[in-house]
Formats: sequence, structure tokens, C-alpha cells
Amino acid sequence: MERQNADTGPFVGAIVLIKRASDKILLWQGYACGVAWLALAIFITVEVTSRYLGGYFTGVSDEISSYVLAFSGTWALAYTLSIGGHVQIDLIVEKFSDKARKIIAVAAAIVTFLIASLYAYQTWLLAIDSYQNNIRSISTLATPIYLPQSLVAIGLTMLAVQAVIQAFWSAVAGDQGQTQLTAV
Repeated sequence: MERQNADTGPFVGAIVLIKRASDKILLWQGYACGVAWLALAIFITVEVTSRYLGGYFTGVSDEISSYVLAFSGTWALAYTLSIGGHVQIDLIVEKFSDKARKIIAVAAAIVTFLIASLYAYQTWLLAIDSYQNNIRSISTLATPIYLPQSLVAIGLTMLAVQAVIQAFWSAVAGDQGQTQLTAV
């Protein structure tokens, strides 16, 4: 009986399907962040122009800006991980063998998962507590604070999920996810 190549087995096929689905979700998140940034830029421009011309001023642009920055920043982390856009220093790693680089890539993804999971878990606990206690921002909007906290928690959760996908992808592809899906 001929041994099946590890690169063409059903496990690899499943990883490819999961990675493709994840990439689509992360791309949607990226578009949502872009729309939020565009809307924020328009809102601030209108607010500043109106104030300059002596018109209406809402006084909430700083609060809305902080919410948009918080959620869009965390939502972008998973997408950046999926495309290999985070800063990495390859000075030493490039001198290792392919097997060692694969192990380092998997280990880095596992550490990312552990840290992102911890942050996501704590942020979800904070959002749940804010919801249960009806905590609101001390501002004109009196925003239920669990809303922006939940958006941040979603971004951190997606980062943790992407780190798991990245660990498996690195184990299969061996290059921290840089290989094109069609190459598998």
C-alpha cells in the first residue's frame, strides 16, 4: 500500500476550506472597519466644518471616535495575522531548517492564541458585567458600554480563532500562512 502524501490528505483539504472561509469573514470585517473609518471621517469633517462656520456642534465626536478606533483596531488584528502583515524579525529564523521554521511558526501562533484568548475572555467578562449592571458611559450619549466592549471582544475572539487556524496552516504550509491556497 502506498503511503499518502501528507500535503494532499483530507486534513489539509479541511484546513484549506477553513482558511478560505476565515479569510472571507476577515475580509468582511476589514470592509466593515473601512466603512466605519469613512463614516467617522465624514462625521468629524462635518462636525469641524459646522463648528468653524458657527453652526451646530454635537460634542460627541471624541466618544464616537474612541469607539470606532477600539473596535476597528481589534477587528483588524485577525485580518493582519491572516495575510502575514504583523511585524516579524526573520534575521535569525531564516537561518534555521524548514522543519525548525515550521515549529517556530506553530509556536508563535500558539502563543498568539494564548494571549488573544486571555484578552478575549477578560473582555467578554467585562462586557457581560457592563451589560448586567447597565453601565453607561459618562457622556452626552450615555452609551451602554457593553456595546463597544462586545465589539472589541469580537475582534479579540477572531484573533484567537485566526491564531488557531494559523497554527494548523503553519504546520501544513510551514511558512506562517504566506503560501497561496492554490499551492496546496
